[in-house]
Amino acid sequence: MNYKISIIIAVYNREKFLRRAFESLKLQTIGFENLQVIFADDCSTDTSWEIIQEFGRAHANVEPVRLPQNSGSGGAPRNAALGLAKAKYFMILDSDDEFTIDACRLLYDAIERTDVDFAYGYFSEVDAAGTVLLEKNKAFDNGEKVFHFPGDFASFVPVGGFFTKIYKTALVREKSLTLPHGIPGQDVVFFLSYLLACKTAYYIDKPVYKYTRHLESISYSGSKSYFLGLNQAYKLYMELLGKNGQSALLGQCAAAFLSFCFNKVLESKLLNDEVEEIFDAYAWLWDHCVTAKLAYWSESAQILDAVLPGKRLIVYKNLKEIRERELKLVNDNASLLQEINSRDKILNTKAVRALLKIRHSIIKNISFGKNEL
Repeated sequence: MNYKISIIIAVYNREKFLRRAFESLKLQTIGFENLQVIFADDCSTDTSWEIIQEFGRAHANVEPVRLPQNSGSGGAPRNAALGLAKAKYFMILDSDDEFTIDACRLLYDAIERTDVDFAYGYFSEVDAAGTVLLEKNKAFDNGEKVFHFPGDFASFVPVGGFFTKIYKTALVREKSLTLPHGIPGQDVVFFLSYLLACKTAYYIDKPVYKYTRHLESISYSGSKSYFLGLNQAYKLYMELLGKNGQSALLGQCAAAFLSFCFNKVLESKLLNDEVEEIFDAYAWLWDHCVTAKLAYWSESAQILDAVLPGKRLIVYKNLKEIRERELKLVNDNASLLQEINSRDKILNTKAVRALLKIRHSIIKNISFGKNEL
């Protein structure tokens, strides 16, 4: 069978969501028979493997594969599935998410028509029941757009998610690209390595993916091991940037990673000593912010460095709240200035009209006087 797209799905204990994810594939307008669906199970301890095998028995284009032992993250199962990909293109679906009904057709048509290295759309966020929480993330552009690299490289850094895209299988094999094993954030590292091999990309400005927000997601993990593993992914990411002549972007990436990580730390239930260990592990990112002379992050780094052990998270929270208040004041002032400018224009328009009315009256009186003569 000549498949149009290989669908890569890593699975670990997702029995609650697997059928919904699979149903989104069966409904694809490109035709389910045109998809090679590869489920790679990372030794699930629930009924996920049984469900995947059930899909495989019922459909010839579904290929279940199981790793010999649990790897601890999505990297190893995705690599295993990628090794089995037969189609010209591949897409990646998380086992607790869904594609929109036209996703595969839209992205396939886009990459075939433009011959770019990847094409992508945007995602919406839904809860576990499927209720839409966010229709479109503000990070995505409005209107279709072509990107050329390396000129537009910064547009994708440090934006990481690789689930809304269609990729060229041949490019991955030509460059021997793989996902890191055993750490969270491997998707971010993989996308950067793929991006560095690209010449062009195309954005279609249409919804293609439904990202499910739920507490069982790895993205919501608040454990110390999650944050320390994420730190390893960030190191790989920054090393890739540095080795490929993109050192100028290190500062903004460090700031984005710190913001993401420590906002999650604030939401976690970590013990004080665990938080301190995470702060110490991320010290190198704070150093990058200082080197890049990013005002807020540099000042925060200096303050946090002087804080007594055990108090850094409280100080970070206060600094974050102060910054948010400052940003609100800036936005409020900008809105006020815009309103003042708008009122000025209205007042100026009224003044011009009044002057024109006076001028018209003067001319009329002068004309009347001439007629009398």
